[in-house]
Amino acid sequence: KQWYQRRVHGDCEDKSLAMRLLALGTMCAVLCCSLTLANSVQAQCKPAVETPSPITHYYAEDGLEVSRVSFSSCYLPEDMGGSNYWADVRARGTDLWLWLGDNMYMDGTDMNAKRVAYNAARDEEGYVEMGPVKAGGKIPVMATWDDHDCCSDNNGNEFHA
Repeated sequence: KQWYQRRVHGDCEDKSLAMRLLALGTMCAVLCCSLTLANSVQAQCKPAVETPSPITHYYAEDGLEVSRVSFSSCYLPEDMGGSNYWADVRARGTDLWLWLGDNMYMDGTDMNAKRVAYNAARDEEGYVEMGPVKAGGKIPVMATWDDHDCCSDNNGNEFHA
């Protein structure tokens, strides 16, 4: 967690590095999920009532040929206004987009607030116009989650979901 204190963004033509990063993110997600589930007996989350965003991702399928992977974590859509970030991702010829966790920030157990935050991330103007969800030019996506997606900042065993 300490290797990206605020944000990590990048792209990678080295497939083995990209797969190691994905494996690391997946291991972190499994650990966080296990820790959260172990504590889930203590409280129950209420389901979200907000409707999910109608913007959809194209998920990576088996057999997808990939030569360039781009990735990010620690996404704050409110910081993206006026940015060329997503246009730059496209200009690199990205074949696969990896969300590596903290794909939005909403700590705690309020599932509706989390849904609203995920919708804000998915509906951000630049993401819709040039990001992986661009109509007619979707980039396949794989994702994992981290503490802010499922818990609270740097929580693990002590998070009571």
